Amino acid sequence: MIQRLALYYKSEKGKMSMASIKKILCAVDFSERSYNALEQAVVLAKQSDAELHLVHVVSKPRNLEDYQQCACSLVEHIEARMILDSYVKLSAIIEERIPKAVKSKLTIRQGDAATEIIRSAQKESADMIVLGTQERKGWRRFLASSVAHRVIQQAVCPVVTIQAAQH
Repeated sequence: MIQRLALYYKSEKGKMSMASIKKILCAVDFSERSYNALEQAVVLAKQSDAELHLVHVVSKPRNLEDYQQCACSLVEHIEARMILDSYVKLSAIIEERIPKAVKSKLTIRQGDAATEIIRSAQKESADMIVLGTQERKGWRRFLASSVAHRVIQQAVCPVVTIQAAQH
């Protein structure tokens, strides 16, 4: 169950009405918190008759030295397989979790999650981004540069963050 829904605006034009939201981008990383965000994105899309665009980002390996011993073709094969697996999972999510009445599409991107979410939002002219977030308390909040925080800071459209209920 969703406890909090926070809407962050970076627009100087003031608040947007639901009628002006025609494209909603929802980031999905296959975690429970991203499924909670998707649930809320579906509600928002229904209320505003908006298109729901799901995006999943396949991260490139951070430390390429780990892969220097592998043949380049093997690394390319692994990356291609990760993208294909993500496409299959995201397609299943659309089937299972998004009503047919909500127009939806999916995109798989590769790279840094925050950067690619923002690029997708710009490319699709998204009116809103919805994503799940982890609550970080105390010093962890300052040490972690979370994807949600970076998206909020850099997005040119409103960002809705969904935090899952604490168990």
